[in-house]
Amino acid sequence: VALLLLLFLSLAFPSAPAESRSNAAATDWTTMNSNADHTNYVAQDQIGASNVQNLRLAWTFPLPAAPRVPGLSLAGEGSISPPLVVNGTVYLVTNYLTVYALNGETGGVLWSYSPALNTTGLPLGPLVGHMHGINYYRGDVWVSMPDCSADALDALSGRLVMRIPEICQGIPGS
Repeated sequence: VALLLLLFLSLAFPSAPAESRSNAAATDWTTMNSNADHTNYVAQDQIGASNVQNLRLAWTFPLPAAPRVPGLSLAGEGSISPPLVVNGTVYLVTNYLTVYALNGETGGVLWSYSPALNTTGLPLGPLVGHMHGINYYRGDVWVSMPDCSADALDALSGRLVMRIPEICQGIPGS
């Protein structure tokens, strides 16, 4: 997973300065797995057989050790979720539910967010940390939580702007 993240970051942020990029939207990944159909396909012609040897590691982000999250049984440390890239910022979520916003040029942490989970009155068994992805929509990073809620975070500040609780309540078999 870490190697895949590093490869993705190398491809998403070529060594050319930000000003020289002709279209920032062409390098954005705003949904899980790159597009609305979640296919992981991105049409690109920036990297090919003639220049692949010029790729270089720009930075790494070692994920911190998983902290104890009250009410959450961890499925493992790290992240299995593909990152988002929006306007030069990389967003990723860990298996212990922390969301990070990283500067795409330097790898520096811009902000992080750790949710408080509702562990009472849920129609679920033990909550398990296992995140498949996050999405970007209209300036917010959306995260679905194992407690049947969804959080919207302001993409610039990481501030919680909306929480939709109990989205699975009343759904048979949930």
